[in-house]
Amino acid sequence: PKPVNLVLSGLAEGTQTYQKLSKMSGFDTWPLQKLSGPYIDHFPKEKLVYLTADAEEVLETFDPSKAYIIGGIVDHNRLKGVTFAKAEEEGIAMAQLPIDGNVDMGVNSKVLTVNKVLQIVVDFQASGNWKEVLQKGVPSRRQAECGGQAKRKRGASDAEAGDDAGGDGHDGDAEVADGNP
Repeated sequence: PKPVNLVLSGLAEGTQTYQKLSKMSGFDTWPLQKLSGPYIDHFPKEKLVYLTADAEEVLETFDPSKAYIIGGIVDHNRLKGVTFAKAEEEGIAMAQLPIDGNVDMGVNSKVLTVNKVLQIVVDFQASGNWKEVLQKGVPSRRQAECGGQAKRKRGASDAEAGDDAGGDGHDGDAEVADGNP
């Protein structure tokens, strides 16, 4: 397995995100780097890759010289395309997980929660097998069945099912740093 170096940015004291996280047991001892400012002030732009479902480029493997951003911005309904726009505005490269060709999601959105994306990254670093990792990591109710209908509670939206975009609307970001996501 390849190591994963996790960096949380935008954790300035006094922010809502910092206050919520600091109330969690053991937050001060989490094995990760915490940045009070934005990732763009800490990493060179050419070393950043924003993981977003809206990207054209498909991620095949992780470059150890890059830091991969898993955005905490919610890209769901009213905020569709925000992570793409943010990466484009900041001049940061983008890539999407290789969901197409590995998992049939039917008509479902390829936007996943931050925690699902992080788990997929960690599992891929351990196994190197996108198909296996994505089939396990994408919630089964979001994967298409034989008739092209996704497995989902009748009438449940992605937000109700807890599968889309993730986060709570705050713009804190997690970076999987040093290419060893």
